[in-house]
Amino acid sequence: MIVDKIPPEVLRVIFIHYVKQTLKQDERKSPVCGPTTGNGDNVDTDSNIQGQRHRDTLCSPFHLSLVCRHWHSMVIGDPVLWSYIRIHHPIPDDVPIFKMWLQRSSSELLTLSLHEDFDAPLDFSDIPKYAEEFDLSVLSQQKRALFQIIEVAVSVSKRWRAISLSLGEDVGRVFQTEDFHTREFPNLESFEIDMRDTGISSWGDPSSGTLPPIHAVSKRLSSSPKLKAAKWSSYVDSEFQEYAPFSRLVSLSIATVTEFEATVILPCCQELQILEFQHYRPSSALPALQVDRPIVLPMLQVASLGFFDDWIAVPSFFNLFAAPSLRELDLERGFGRSSPTLRVISSGGLGIGDDKGWKGLIAFLERSECRLQRLGYCPGVELSAGEENVMRENLKNRVFHGLVEYPRRRERGRGVSGWGGMGSL
Repeated sequence: MIVDKIPPEVLRVIFIHYVKQTLKQDERKSPVCGPTTGNGDNVDTDSNIQGQRHRDTLCSPFHLSLVCRHWHSMVIGDPVLWSYIRIHHPIPDDVPIFKMWLQRSSSELLTLSLHEDFDAPLDFSDIPKYAEEFDLSVLSQQKRALFQIIEVAVSVSKRWRAISLSLGEDVGRVFQTEDFHTREFPNLESFEIDMRDTGISSWGDPSSGTLPPIHAVSKRLSSSPKLKAAKWSSYVDSEFQEYAPFSRLVSLSIATVTEFEATVILPCCQELQILEFQHYRPSSALPALQVDRPIVLPMLQVASLGFFDDWIAVPSFFNLFAAPSLRELDLERGFGRSSPTLRVISSGGLGIGDDKGWKGLIAFLERSECRLQRLGYCPGVELSAGEENVMRENLKNRVFHGLVEYPRRRERGRGVSGWGGMGSL
């Protein structure tokens, strides 16, 4: 077979790229789901994987190890292949597998993804409102497994290289413990946090100095001397500005940010290359926020801005900032759309502020003196004829002449009509 002729060092590189796909799988599948017997019971070998439960181990080292004895030997003996770990919707059987996975990763730095299933029917009525200890007996199997997995993961915090957390605030209380606050994260380079409200009051106690869960975990992770990327996928209040190391960040993503908060945060981000504001809210005050001179983001190359409210004046981001290195810009909601889904939207006419928005964007690009190469505008949105014409005319401006990817009209009858997404020239 041709594959038998591939040098081991090349095969190893292929394996590493393969297992990295673990972190990109469908959320409904969990790769930390070891080989099982036909009835779902785990076994302590890498055989008999055919009977495992429906959450398959796609793109995991387990699959590679089952191909042949040679591959099995390579996979089991290579800690790097076990350093990418993704846990979604765990059950108790996953806990020993997670421990085994960590053991096989040896001393390698870890890329972890810990997500829970928010659609599972749960009953938290028996959990004390401000419990200092967690009574696992009243939790669902998933919650119990998740607590145990997090506890094990925290015990090797010095090996964390990247961490992605999507948890409810009730589970997030594990990060309010003294044990977590004594942990160090010397090798952490990036984190992503999505902390959701589960209907249980799990906020901190101001009288005792206890931080809310999202701040408890964010603040501790922000202490890493190697941190370069931070993403908050759920709402976080302005308190995070007091501890986030903005001056060191290369990549920053915030779920919701106000115009004023942006003028406080971004001047500190002189190393920033990638910026995402999922919901950017302009000031409702009139006149709009003004600065003596534009705030320059010298290193910014890629920006994604979700202007959220089309009932407010044209977003002032373009008046407040300049980005001389900007190469890619994505305007998911154009210059302001309040729909959360953006699937099929017909504005019925020229969108509020669209004409002024394009003029503001052009002025921003001229002032920045950058060479924009990619532009995304309202992907998945059906624009009116008036909006299309306004965009078509403004794209003729010389500041867009350097585009190699630009908004183009989708073919009628195929998905959403109108302009949207990225299209090659």
